Amino acid sequence: MTSPTNSANLVVVITGCDTGFGAEITEDLYNRGGYTIYATCLTDKAVEAYNARDSSRLRALQVDVTNQSDVNRLREQVEAECPQGVYAVLNNAGIYAGGFFDFSSEDSFQ
Repeated sequence: MTSPTNSANLVVVITGCDTGFGAEITEDLYNRGGYTIYATCLTDKAVEAYNARDSSRLRALQVDVTNQSDVNRLREQVEAECPQGVYAVLNNAGIYAGGFFDFSSEDSFQ
């Protein structure tokens, strides 16, 4: 039987944390304690709500995952602040173009 992973030094990046699943998983991990969470939001209102907690374990950032410069800025910040690396990325943000995945083009996924 393996022992559970100690979350004290683990970094998790979650996209799409304004509402819904992203907000729920952020809340759940935050309440579990230990994790450093980078919660990315599309709106400044959501960022302000997370930052109002004034927690060293919760870092909210405004990121549009469809904007490469936003994604690069996020990556640079995480790399600078977390030399131990990232434990998990929960990609909950994006655009769904519709249709069956099998019939979608690679450009649709980009």
